[in-house]
Amino acid sequence: MSVQAHVQLGDEPPLSITLRDEAWVGSAMRLASDRADDLDVVAATAAALESPAGFPAISQAIVPDDTIAIALGDGVRQSAQVVRGVVAALDRAGAGRETVRVVVGDVNEGRALREELADLLEDGLLVIAHEANDDQALCYLAAVDESPLLVSRQLFEADVVIPVGCGRATTARDSRGPYESIYPRFSDVVTQQRFAQADALDSPAAASRRRDETDRAGWLLGAALVVQVVPARGGGIAQVVAGTPDEVDRLVASACADEWVAQVDEPARLVVTTLTGGPAEQSWDNVARALHAAGQAADQDDSAVAICTQLSAPPGESLQKLMEVGGDLDRAARLHDAQSPDAAAAWEIYKALCRGPLYFMSQLDDDVVESLGMTPIVDAAELVRLAERSQTCAVLNEGQHTVPKFAE
Repeated sequence: MSVQAHVQLGDEPPLSITLRDEAWVGSAMRLASDRADDLDVVAATAAALESPAGFPAISQAIVPDDTIAIALGDGVRQSAQVVRGVVAALDRAGAGRETVRVVVGDVNEGRALREELADLLEDGLLVIAHEANDDQALCYLAAVDESPLLVSRQLFEADVVIPVGCGRATTARDSRGPYESIYPRFSDVVTQQRFAQADALDSPAAASRRRDETDRAGWLLGAALVVQVVPARGGGIAQVVAGTPDEVDRLVASACADEWVAQVDEPARLVVTTLTGGPAEQSWDNVARALHAAGQAADQDDSAVAICTQLSAPPGESLQKLMEVGGDLDRAARLHDAQSPDAAAAWEIYKALCRGPLYFMSQLDDDVVESLGMTPIVDAAELVRLAERSQTCAVLNEGQHTVPKFAE
């Protein structure tokens, strides 16, 4: 007997791979095409804020002339539509658009969002880019373990702060709960670099400390009402949740368990994982998340991973250091304390290579892929041959959000 496994490659139609029944160790996979109609994101966001979980309606949480800061997190799908939904709820609550500012992570994000929200900017809405290396753009919030906790002045000086983040499963690589969109994203560059350290999340204790630190920053800032956007398969949005941090944390965990947990029968000798979605989803951050998920489903003693992306972004500082070691894993291990935006990706590549071969489909030149220690996947046919030869195989579509779980 045989099994048809479906692999979602970017925005392309699913690829079907025929596997021997005994080789398939994954569960039935829900694809984007299985979903109902797309969510009306603006309406869903406004509705969530008008009836938040465990919190009064937003109309009761603000008063006239309050300065309102929307802290827009990284990786929020359809972020412009989500912001429109927040603004719609604020409009109905009586807030003037000239009192609302959207704070984003950097200049490029700000430029792109301004283009999408041009009509709202004409009414007075501001989109402000955070400057993590500018002391004048930061404010002292508190001392934590004798170190200053700094945060964006735009958030510090606002009367109301509404964090808007990407909802992730609690066991995802870098899930830090409802305040992830605030900290360290809107802190100083030293804190951001510390959180970016390559091996920072290898220890459960260290991961827990980072969650605690993130929660503390949110509470000290006084952000009592939060919004999380739960991604859906295929690049859409499954749900928008608003409410108190504890309630949102609970609701998002449940939604992500329904949407993103993939059952695996046993550790696989080959794990195929993919990044789907447009250019914003094709990032080294998501490569790190997908490789981490693949590692959870893989045979730890001897396994291969094939990751399929449409990535075109060139390697950054830590990935270039990985290229310099020429496949020497002993030297690559020294990257454990690297602190750069792509350190997580470099470290997850290293860990995957320690288990076995790593195959990579992307828009990068083959020599770049090979210099990172990976084997390029030229086309879908090559992926099919690789899967058909595997002793056991699991497929994690949209690995940047999927969390594997072994059958009990």
